[in-house]
Amino acid sequence: MYVFQGQILIVQHALQVSLVINYDPPVKPEVRSNAFSAAFETYLHRIGRSGRFRRKGAAFNLVTGVTENAVIDEIADYFKIEIPDLQWDDEDKFQELLVEAGLL
Repeated sequence: MYVFQGQILIVQHALQVSLVINYDPPVKPEVRSNAFSAAFETYLHRIGRSGRFRRKGAAFNLVTGVTENAVIDEIADYFKIEIPDLQWDDEDKFQELLVEAGLL
């Protein structure tokens, strides 16, 4: 399934894309504590669609609060990677990252 509006394509299943935007970080409920923790396999599955087949790609996470930020930190720790912060209004940095990823 996909929805196309302007230059944005929203897909449910895709083989390869250049840019992945996570509108919410993947979580799994913790039954005993009524809380959430990162769903590492789901995150890897989502971002793994970008940059396949020797193509460059990028993934951005939209984070709106302390809880979502904690999930992203948990994911970064698990995969031993840095997931840098990008402020929503920093267009220059956004373009810089897209150039670095080979998308502009």
